[in-house]
Amino acid sequence: MTKLALVIGILSISSLFLFACGQNQVPLPTAESTVWTFMNLIKEGSIPQAVDMLNGSEKFDDLTRQAWTAQFNSWEVTKVNSVVVNQGAFRVDWSGRDGSDTRWINVVRQNSQLWRIGEIATGP
Repeated sequence: MTKLALVIGILSISSLFLFACGQNQVPLPTAESTVWTFMNLIKEGSIPQAVDMLNGSEKFDDLTRQAWTAQFNSWEVTKVNSVVVNQGAFRVDWSGRDGSDTRWINVVRQNSQLWRIGEIATGP
């Protein structure tokens, strides 16, 4: 069985379970899972998708997108070690080629539903 067939099978079973339980909606991602996804996109080199997760990215011009792309490429994330809520923000620790690093990430709700990356800083 291919990975795709396995994923489709799992999704189908999950959908049937949710329908049988009277839940016809898939829960939205949490703030923490949004930060994990964002950092893993950077780690995997999917920088354009990470930029798309920034609050207001739909209004970015090419120069702004290029600046964020260069910034995220410079992080050289090889492993996301932890994402922990601390002082109202998420403290993200990761390992890279040049050692470890930390960023503080705030998230904001977009349209009262999905979380977006709001601010990224080197300290709280």
